[in-house]
Amino acid sequence: MRNEEAELFNGIGSERPCITIVLYYVKHPTVQGSIIMERENKSDIVRFKNLLEYFVSHLEYGANKYDGNIRGYNTYIKPLVDANRFVKSGYGYKGHAIQSQVDGWDSYDIGTICITANATNFQSRGCYLHWKETSLSINTKWRTKGEGESEEVEIIRMTKNSFPLSSAVTVHTKSVVELGLFDGKAPNEGLENFFEEYENLLKELYHLDTTEKESPDEQLESFAERLEASCNLVLHGAPGTGKTLLAKKIARRMILGKDDYYYAEGLSKKRQSAKLSNKEGDKLNSFEGLVNSKRGFVQFHPSYDYTDFVEGLRPVKNEAGEGFGLERMDGVFKEFCKKAEKDWQESTKNDDATDQESSGTKTFVFIIDEINRGDMSKILGELFFSIDPGYRGEKNRVKTQYQNLVEPGDLFADGFFVPENVYIIGTMNDIDRGVESMDFAIRRRFVFDEIKAEDNIGMLDELDGELAADAKLRLKALNDAISKTEGLSSAYHIGAAYFLRLENFGGEDAFRALWEYHLKGLLQEYLRGMDDAGNKLAMLKKAYDNPRNVDSENAAASDEPTA
Repeated sequence: MRNEEAELFNGIGSERPCITIVLYYVKHPTVQGSIIMERENKSDIVRFKNLLEYFVSHLEYGANKYDGNIRGYNTYIKPLVDANRFVKSGYGYKGHAIQSQVDGWDSYDIGTICITANATNFQSRGCYLHWKETSLSINTKWRTKGEGESEEVEIIRMTKNSFPLSSAVTVHTKSVVELGLFDGKAPNEGLENFFEEYENLLKELYHLDTTEKESPDEQLESFAERLEASCNLVLHGAPGTGKTLLAKKIARRMILGKDDYYYAEGLSKKRQSAKLSNKEGDKLNSFEGLVNSKRGFVQFHPSYDYTDFVEGLRPVKNEAGEGFGLERMDGVFKEFCKKAEKDWQESTKNDDATDQESSGTKTFVFIIDEINRGDMSKILGELFFSIDPGYRGEKNRVKTQYQNLVEPGDLFADGFFVPENVYIIGTMNDIDRGVESMDFAIRRRFVFDEIKAEDNIGMLDELDGELAADAKLRLKALNDAISKTEGLSSAYHIGAAYFLRLENFGGEDAFRALWEYHLKGLLQEYLRGMDDAGNKLAMLKKAYDNPRNVDSENAAASDEPTA
């Protein structure tokens, strides 16, 4: 391997080990005379080759009872052994086991990759490279061992997975020689073709959208920009799509500001991997405290009203302890606004202080979960006017229903107003039955953003291994079937949050349990009262149970060739 290519790998045992795979190989134009540019142009496929070599070396090392006389030992395994960091087996999606040996190797354009090795049998399909987003794996076939010979991988095998992995289907194979592994040369045509075959499988088998999409960070910034411009935002969509979680994330981003938010996110990841220093821990705690102090949260329900949200009369015991009287008290939103205005006034006074440590923004965010489950007209009252982005601030005070009872000296003694540094985020399910519809007066004051089921499918990465890949495949197949069902639409899609419950059910029975205990009842409710509801439910279950056959059947029905 040439020096410049070897540098890309950067040594697994170094201080900053790196195997980074970008799953789409793009041939960039080469800048003449620039070694750095040449290195970058070849990095995708070079790193892919390095990862395959490390995978093979790891398995052969284990299969040969940790014999150092195997292919790639000095390059890939010895640095880890010398550093006392080598892990022989493990299941590695969450920063542990084998995965923890190599930092940053799950950073690529599409998906996340890990190496799984079964220490009891390094030659089984239980040892594999797996792309979480694609349901594709790479595993090995070993040559027949002669007496006194070492165990060696002969074939690299690409498989189309199912759950459990033992029933995976082999779709492509190439020998180690054909791929040019361990030849010390630049990637050959066989390896490039193998990589292209993988890309084609993504497109043909899994219908992966290869168009450029916003990254999660870019999406978050888009939400923050819209909220900052509109002051009021409603996240709506199908159940289980992560709307509440997203609302909290947007609030955190708004409160901390862009730089501190991503700094805090980095500290959170370090804490998960137990690499956080005491000083960094204190800083992260200060960020968390700041967010908690400037974020409000309430969940609407049919009994919620103006007295809960703005202000109202509350019973209090008299001084003698006998009987009770009524006292005006601030509701949760008015109290929040008072806090925000006081903070604005105090922070404005200190803006010129040179020794003041940065403490995020002056922004306060109030989250209303299930905003459509309450009677908005009844809850808001005169706040119809006050929450309008054009009527924020002290100059637009309004007299509330209990204004005559507000004590002199109260911040809102001369009338209530929503401070300019207060932002509102609401969440709602589009298809909830038995809830209040939002009238046009409310809708006009909010920006509405639909959160689709596929938008937050990444939350399924919390699941382990093949379970995550199969969950994504079943989720997509089920939602596609829902869209094609008469009387339903994308508003009835199943969100990824439902599939997180798979962790509650162990083993191969997890998907059956999820259907019986969670999905079946929800879909029956969707279909209630429809013609032929039983057959429609059966078709949905068929898509859920056999996600890989759905498209083949559809193609056959339309005389189209299958993938």
